[in-house]
Amino acid sequence: YARAGLITDVELYDEYPTRYLAYTRRKHRWIRGDWQIVGWLRGKVHGPDGLEPNRLSAISRWKILDNLRRSLLEISQLLLILLGWFVLPGAGILWTMVVLGFIAFPWLFSTFLAVLRPPHDQSWKAYYSAVWNDAIANAQQFSLAVIFLPHQAAVSADAIVRTLVRMA
Repeated sequence: YARAGLITDVELYDEYPTRYLAYTRRKHRWIRGDWQIVGWLRGKVHGPDGLEPNRLSAISRWKILDNLRRSLLEISQLLLILLGWFVLPGAGILWTMVVLGFIAFPWLFSTFLAVLRPPHDQSWKAYYSAVWNDAIANAQQFSLAVIFLPHQAAVSADAIVRTLVRMA
């Protein structure tokens, strides 16, 4: 737990990785960092004189918890697909479609909003041409997210297990 000072004239840039392997390495590093601070969710934390009350605010704890939730996303999606095919009642394809719907929702929703809100200051033809190009890019991103789902789940699981083992 560290305090920070306000610096108003410094800008930090962290560009999106241009290669899949660079993205995966960064994600693995970030997940390990998120799980290293899991102890800060407890009511008492280690301080210089032993255990002391946790001074983190509820919103700070929520942010930590949300990062942990996000790191479990691909694992839970893949697990739900596997459970749907082999354990859960109903057709496996139905469970798969539910998971694919959750994965596709952000891209579908943004495309839907773009279609419903055309601008008033430019040509509708040019606007909807750009929306169509964005929809194609969204479909490609969705396809890649599905294709890489097993690998991303494995990367997340490895980062979580590796961190918990090292901390133990």
